[in-house]
Amino acid sequence: LAPGERRSLGLTLTTATAGTHANTVVAAAAGLTANAQAATLWRGLGAMLVEVVDSPDPILIGGTTTYTIRITNQGSADLVNVNTVGSFPREITPTAAQNGTISGATVRFQAIPRIGVGQSATFTVTGRGAVEGDGRVKFSFTEDSLGSPVIEEESTRVF
Repeated sequence: LAPGERRSLGLTLTTATAGTHANTVVAAAAGLTANAQAATLWRGLGAMLVEVVDSPDPILIGGTTTYTIRITNQGSADLVNVNTVGSFPREITPTAAQNGTISGATVRFQAIPRIGVGQSATFTVTGRGAVEGDGRVKFSFTEDSLGSPVIEEESTRVF
């Protein structure tokens, strides 16, 4: 550049990682250097993956099965205030819940304050076969950044 001349350059950046990222620009000419730095806070998003598996399946009337619930954060920011509620059909009666409270056919698990990026939380609930049929246990998952619940159903055959 000529003495006193200015030039502006544009730059578009993205990142897959949340956090504060700094960018440094260095200009050098005739043995002189100047630099400037700008930091940007990039906010991430949590992404909830839920898995529900029953074992064993099928079960006899009076037999038990255990539902293993796993919540994994696939996102770039923590999941915050994760709540899980299970609704049991007439075919299956909930009998025990790890970190949960049973009220009739509903199981409410303790809220998980935070699930970090790449981390998982796992818990279980046990049910007993009550009447013959294809019972569909419905689990509902909420988190502070979600506009609506994530719903997962698990089918258990009772005979």
